[in-house]
Amino acid sequence: DAGMQNENDSNHHTTGIRKLFLHQSQAIESAMNGIHTVVCTGTGSGKSLCFLLPVLAKAFISLRQSQNCLKLGSAAILLFPTKALAQDQYS
Repeated sequence: DAGMQNENDSNHHTTGIRKLFLHQSQAIESAMNGIHTVVCTGTGSGKSLCFLLPVLAKAFISLRQSQNCLKLGSAAILLFPTKALAQDQYS
């Protein structure tokens, strides 16, 4: 499960996420295991969750560890191709 919660967990019901697509679960597992991952799917297929969930999970793990060991937390840089996204919405 690579640190992610079970799909039956009640948190999924409050966020509206009931089940991940296969490409999402594979990408999330890969990212959580430290493997460089590329996801190429169509518009609206949920690619954002493929990288946002591992980033958030790692941040929460880091926060938990920093509270226990007084270590520094984690950092992430998220880059979005906004020009390409905008053009895709108008095509």
